[in-house]
Amino acid sequence: MSWAAPFIPCIFALALVGTSASSSSGLSTRDCLVNKIFCEASDCIGSDQGCYNHSNTQVGGAGGVYRIRNAEYPEWYLELRRGDNRWISAVGKGRERAAGKNFQWTIMKLPSQTASSSYMMFTERLRDHAMTYDMMICHEDSNVTSGEVSGAATTAEQQNVGWASEGVFNISARYGYAYCANALVGVSTKIDGPLIDHKEVTLKFTKAPTSSGNPSAPLIMISSVSHPNEFLQSLMGEIVRAAKFDPGFSGYWFFDPPLPSAELEAMPGYAGQRCSSECGKMGSIDDIGKVYINKASAASSLSLFLLLLTLLGERR
Repeated sequence: MSWAAPFIPCIFALALVGTSASSSSGLSTRDCLVNKIFCEASDCIGSDQGCYNHSNTQVGGAGGVYRIRNAEYPEWYLELRRGDNRWISAVGKGRERAAGKNFQWTIMKLPSQTASSSYMMFTERLRDHAMTYDMMICHEDSNVTSGEVSGAATTAEQQNVGWASEGVFNISARYGYAYCANALVGVSTKIDGPLIDHKEVTLKFTKAPTSSGNPSAPLIMISSVSHPNEFLQSLMGEIVRAAKFDPGFSGYWFFDPPLPSAELEAMPGYAGQRCSSECGKMGSIDDIGKVYINKASAASSLSLFLLLLTLLGERR
């Protein structure tokens, strides 16, 4: 009787972008996920679970950094926001706010011989954390339900409502209610130890079933490789969760600047169940490609410039 080892790739610490393949020690890096069971120590595992002697590639090259904007509300930008215990997917409003590093995304593409590709997404704020999916559990009790909550939720109320203690559903208290439900959300996962499956840390991009009407804003749906039919959706203002099948325009996103044409051409189109109600509509876009400027940084730079002029004037 023969025995086959289970498929358990080991993923450890991440290195900075720029290293090629994995080290002789067999440790994974941001550029190379290592499968110690089936692959050589110097090989990287690919989207198709094959072993490759070349590393992941950064989409858009070494300077490829993107903002990810919601199709229905283009002024809302995808971010990882700090909760009590981990960083969680959310959207923040405003171009100036999106100048922050937690809104800046680097996309790493795993090697593959097939057209279908897997990606890892990192923010510039957390360069060693990939965005993954996780189930957030709602804990209701007799004191706090999914009904009315007046004013800001207290710490105890946040814990009872569940997600609020993670820094997500307490946002809904602003609107006078708390919504309680178990759901998949995007979370940050630090790649510093063994994981059961590389699918848990990789994402899938799918072309949305409709167009934005703007050639500079092709619409994309984002799902986890482990949950391919559950797509990130902006819900209830700043909350982002995964919705099954086509969520409509609130679950379509566009990259700013746009992804390279080669990535878009190879991307599979959505072929599942279509949205049939409350599908929303495409928001107005007029600022793709404009420079993101942090007002605080700009003000600081202006102050330094004025100080320099003053000092130069005093020397004359």
